[in-house]
Amino acid sequence: MSSQPQSQQAQRWDSSVTPRFQTIKFLGKGGQGFVQLAYDNLHKQRVAIKYIDRGWSRGFYKYVLRETLNHQQLSLCKHPHIVEFHEVFLTPSYLAVVMEYVSGTNLQHYLESAGGKLPEDVVRFIFQQLIIAVDFCHKKGKVNRDIKLANILLQEGHLPLVKLCDFGFSKDKFDDSEPQTQIGTALFTAPEIFTNVPGQVYDAEAADIWSCGVVLFVMLFGCHPFLSVEDTQHRKHAQVMKLIENAVRGNVQVPAGADELHPQALDLIQRILVSTPGQRCKLPDIMSHPWFQDKLPPGALLLNAAYLAIEHPVGELRQTPEEVHAIITAALSASPQAEASESTSVGPKADAPSISDASRSYAGQGQQGGLSQQGSLNAVSALQLQQEVVQQLPPPQPQLTQHPQAHPQAHMVQAGNVPGMAPGVGDVQGQGHVPISAMAPGHATQPQLQGAED
Repeated sequence: MSSQPQSQQAQRWDSSVTPRFQTIKFLGKGGQGFVQLAYDNLHKQRVAIKYIDRGWSRGFYKYVLRETLNHQQLSLCKHPHIVEFHEVFLTPSYLAVVMEYVSGTNLQHYLESAGGKLPEDVVRFIFQQLIIAVDFCHKKGKVNRDIKLANILLQEGHLPLVKLCDFGFSKDKFDDSEPQTQIGTALFTAPEIFTNVPGQVYDAEAADIWSCGVVLFVMLFGCHPFLSVEDTQHRKHAQVMKLIENAVRGNVQVPAGADELHPQALDLIQRILVSTPGQRCKLPDIMSHPWFQDKLPPGALLLNAAYLAIEHPVGELRQTPEEVHAIITAALSASPQAEASESTSVGPKADAPSISDASRSYAGQGQQGGLSQQGSLNAVSALQLQQEVVQQLPPPQPQLTQHPQAHPQAHMVQAGNVPGMAPGVGDVQGQGHVPISAMAPGHATQPQLQGAED
């Protein structure tokens, strides 16, 4: 690693990296920045670039650093269910995070386009991939702590390929302190986090499993398992309190129409949504459950072993963790150039990327992927295994469509890591539960939890 001061080492990326990227189109914005689709001329691929305003508090810096380093480590194996992290660089006004571009939608938008819920076979197909992705993260020593519909991307294609994104609340089980903070999205948060005393340790892996169970319930029924229509008649704060009360007590109320599902689906839900984390089923229990096993190709559960066996020497990284750390640390304050620019202008920041002719030149370019040739299982065998798994899965309905309002990766810069409002009251679908439209992640009414820094 270079002996340059951190700020000088980071600042060099302004001139050496940014000319590589040609902006294709704007994907979305949030309270902390914006996301654009760009073409990387060096690696010949389309990428999503998240631009985050520079000049942060120490608390926000901690989350950005943790998200980026954990995302980098999870990307080393190029797992098909993890959005791949590429690199970071600085401009005078922004920290730019370059990652894989996912041309599709997120699970929230997918559910909305399907009318709020999905056929059981499609739910199982998505849930199988989600569990395999979470299992991979846990085996890599990473807990997510913010699994929700908006953080589950679906790659466009005949079969939706699940990809986890947004690791802002993630923790490394080995390097970080034990999870203590009350964070995450309230609708998908495990009850032990609601009742957690500040400073008290909880099982974050079990909390991730709870969140997966809520996602499963929402996909099957189009409503939340712990908020009824009657609950939504209360004031906002009372709604959140009712959600907490029902979750802590484990009061799962299955709506009408459950008899149309296989009984094993309900059995799995009941085993996951157990308020006591020690009694909640674990990932091996889920993956061996009859409903999960149904229509699961034999090779699916071998995917994680295949990708975990692939070795990636540090030399294959575009940036070392130390370089990433230095660049993010330099972003704690805006550069003098940016401060001078902002003091004389009320318009967009001078270094904000603009749309270029790349939208015409590279609109047809796909992104390149693939696996490292290292490890006991080579790239070809791992890729063939993945393809065999997909080929044996039933074609889902409805087909993936692009959400008209924003690209699914645009939510990654939403100011969603601060306390918000309780779920609003929308049109009711089903019997006695809040519809999916009333609890949509990314809506202004989405409740968030954030406690003391951990």
